[in-house]
Amino acid sequence: MNHVFSLVLLALLGAADGGAAPTPAPGKERTGVPIPDWTQGMPPPHTSEYALELQRRIESGKTMRVRAVVKAFLPIALSSFDLSGGGFHVAGTRVIVASPRKYGGLVLLVHHDQAPAEGSCWRVPGCSMEFDLHERMLEARLAGMDTMFLYAASLKNTVLDQPVSRKRNEHRVETKVGR
Repeated sequence: MNHVFSLVLLALLGAADGGAAPTPAPGKERTGVPIPDWTQGMPPPHTSEYALELQRRIESGKTMRVRAVVKAFLPIALSSFDLSGGGFHVAGTRVIVASPRKYGGLVLLVHHDQAPAEGSCWRVPGCSMEFDLHERMLEARLAGMDTMFLYAASLKNTVLDQPVSRKRNEHRVETKVGR
């Protein structure tokens, strides 16, 4: 469901901007990083066909283990409103890739279906995590390509570290019990 919503929203946002920031043709550079070869022959940017084909190609690539560190929690990372006054907000966490080294420093915004609980690693700057992600998603983001939204639920085998404050409290409890 999230992927469909992301793809539709991506296509609509692309169409709404009137092509102000087109995705470069394959082989061109946008961020100093070449556009990946696996994007050759893509449909025109800012179309639903482009978004669907990009997603298909990303998912057909290999998955890799990623380590990242929380940079910031955003209570409202995405908002949607309609004319009837309805709408919703989606929380997000901005993380910085620590490894693999090739993607080190890349910033990802991970959206959440449900806001993470208070004290969760997702909310604590400096907290580390590991997860499996399609390498092509990282390649596309590194090249500055527009991709679908990344949701925490789509990250596989996620392992969250405990927030630093929780670790300190556990250490204090262990010290008190040991005395």
